[in-house]
Amino acid sequence: MHFASISFHCCFFVPLPILCSSSPLKKSLVLCSSSPPPVTSQETNLVARCRRVYDHAHDYHINSISNNRSRNQEIGFRSGEIKGNKVSKAPKIQRLATPLTLQRKLTRIAEKKKKITKAKAEAAEY
Repeated sequence: MHFASISFHCCFFVPLPILCSSSPLKKSLVLCSSSPPPVTSQETNLVARCRRVYDHAHDYHINSISNNRSRNQEIGFRSGEIKGNKVSKAPKIQRLATPLTLQRKLTRIAEKKKKITKAKAEAAEY
């Protein structure tokens, strides 16, 4: 049995004898799938871009990931108009700042302030 590979595809052809034919010399080609193609540099660039968005999440004040898509809660800002079209900037992966995440953030800040005031009071007593 011989294998003939095709370039730029993940397939190969396998010549097989036709079962219903009387002649053993006739052959047919059957298309079989092979393993998935290796990851290209273009795909790795896409992964790197996604990671960059996660790295700079603090720039956009992003707090949580959510599947709910409500327009008024999406993170982003308008940067003006170009040729009459409104231009807005936002991270590629939309993460929403929900009221619950904002509440948690405010409680964290309040706890920090309490700790600071407590530490200052103890230092003053000492």
